[in-house]
Amino acid sequence: MATTKITGDLEVTGQVKGGSFSDSDVVTAYAATAAGTHTTAGGDATETITVSGLTASDFVHVYVSTAGATPRTINGYGAGAGSITVNMSGDPSTDHVLSYVVFKATS
Repeated sequence: MATTKITGDLEVTGQVKGGSFSDSDVVTAYAATAAGTHTTAGGDATETITVSGLTASDFVHVYVSTAGATPRTINGYGAGAGSITVNMSGDPSTDHVLSYVVFKATS
């Protein structure tokens, strides 16, 4: 049986025949629920951004919106209960600005 992978939006009008869908086939929709900026505290390569209502199952996006005197990059980030943990390439000092957007599942 051949598999067809669809990336992006798909709109189906009418009936889907000859196949079936399970819950694992359904892509969850997300809506942006919070956004903001965070000026780095410095002293360590890990920054913590406090976001009220954030849960570990939320999707977050973080990027450097203003690089400081010694530019650092983001190595990774993740959502947790009430905060986003951002791992930088080194101590960002106190002059980097990180921007973030939080997305929560809507379905």
